[in-house]
Amino acid sequence: MLKTATTHVLEALLNSPVAKEAEAKHANAIAARRAALAQDRAAIEVEAAKQFVAYYKAEATAFEKCQAAERALELAKRELGALIADRAGECYRLDTRKASIETELRETADPEIGRFIASMRDEWDRALKAQPEPETSAVRNPNTGKITHVVTGRRVKPADRVNAVRLAIDTAEALKLEPDQAGVAAKLDALRDGLPAIGAELKGAAQ
Repeated sequence: MLKTATTHVLEALLNSPVAKEAEAKHANAIAARRAALAQDRAAIEVEAAKQFVAYYKAEATAFEKCQAAERALELAKRELGALIADRAGECYRLDTRKASIETELRETADPEIGRFIASMRDEWDRALKAQPEPETSAVRNPNTGKITHVVTGRRVKPADRVNAVRLAIDTAEALKLEPDQAGVAAKLDALRDGLPAIGAELKGAAQ
């Protein structure tokens, strides 16, 4: 009987004006919230549509810029390639012309240069085969007067002669390119006279 009474009480409460009013307020609140959500959703769709159009236009503009940049890059690469090819061709032309001129200068140079170089090559071979001179010098003891031989580095070695001959050959080769060959003979004589003799005292060596 208590259970039946409780049911009647609950039904009475649910059907009461207060409950009806609360239920109506709750339904109105839900309806208002849904209306607001729907309004926000519609606003978002409008904004999204605007942004889509704006981004689409921006992307199209950026794409066009990329295409223009790619075309410009490709054009610049072609221009660079053409410049490199032109430079290589010009360098080859100039090098070929220079080599031709130098060949003619060497062929018309004073024949004495060729004879000098041949003699220097003979000197080269002799210097390579030469035996090193003893690098000693006599020193007298001031107290006893006894003479002893001490090692010294003031003498020309075969390697020194070889290096001097090599430099003389290089210098003579360069003389072939000089336009005026009038003074070549004197220059060759100076080169020959300037060669250090193996075993001779080094010039400028400390005493």
